[in-house]
Amino acid sequence: MCKSLVRGWFALGLVLCPAPDALALGKHKVTLIAGSSEGTSPSVSPWARNDGRIRTSEVAFVFVVGSRSLMIPYASIVSLQYGHVRKEEILRVAKRGRGIKIPHEFSPVVHDLLTITYREQNDEHIMLLWLGKGMVRPTLADLERRTGHQTQFDRIGACVQYKTPDECGDGHPRTLRGLKKVFVDVEVGPHADEQSRDRIMSEIAKAALGLELLDSIEDAQVVLRFRADYVAVWPGDVISLVGKKLGKGWVFVRQSGRLRELFAFADEKQSIVTRMPATNFARAFVREYQEANK
Repeated sequence: MCKSLVRGWFALGLVLCPAPDALALGKHKVTLIAGSSEGTSPSVSPWARNDGRIRTSEVAFVFVVGSRSLMIPYASIVSLQYGHVRKEEILRVAKRGRGIKIPHEFSPVVHDLLTITYREQNDEHIMLLWLGKGMVRPTLADLERRTGHQTQFDRIGACVQYKTPDECGDGHPRTLRGLKKVFVDVEVGPHADEQSRDRIMSEIAKAALGLELLDSIEDAQVVLRFRADYVAVWPGDVISLVGKKLGKGWVFVRQSGRLRELFAFADEKQSIVTRMPATNFARAFVREYQEANK
């Protein structure tokens, strides 16, 4: 007999039971990054592992890890989202758990997550899944068909993993092919990284992409916009040492007289030894440009 509960890794608030009628949705690995409950049910010990497979049944979304199955009834799902999830949000989602087991190869800045929001006994629950290679399209298609909800994407780069560029309604990174004239627009908030623009320009120059970096936006084919911010963690912190160093960026191409967004970026400097957000933004652009111009 199935038991309705908020239990398992990160207080998931799922239904834990065998699913003999479930069929495998795909052969590739899926990783449970985090899950949480907004209710008050207690959590129990975390799972020893978090990599598993997705299976589909007529009544529920099923995530299988070894001999254990986590099931979310389709009727309980209220929204589907796909894209980047900030580290702070991952921590918030998992706050009722006893620990987070994030694979070392996973990066919130680089990799996209499937966010499933659902309700059980008047409580809201969230499940964050890192879909393996080849799993995005079949997983989203199956969930949309069975739940009646359309997936919300945080940016075009996430959308085109599932739909065509035309269906996503905007640009695609491949449109960077052959474009050479680039304008970099940087805004720096109070106490934030004053070297953000220099970091971006340096990374682009170091990549030797053959780009022409312009001083104005008028003739630009590609526009990079970046915003650096600093959030103090205690009153009186004005020397920008221990607070949060944040960065958001966007890449646009000019098409048919207007700027079309290709992808958005968000990052936070995690420790004293990690790179600044501006550097990571520039490297993300370089990767996309190199991929488009292979």
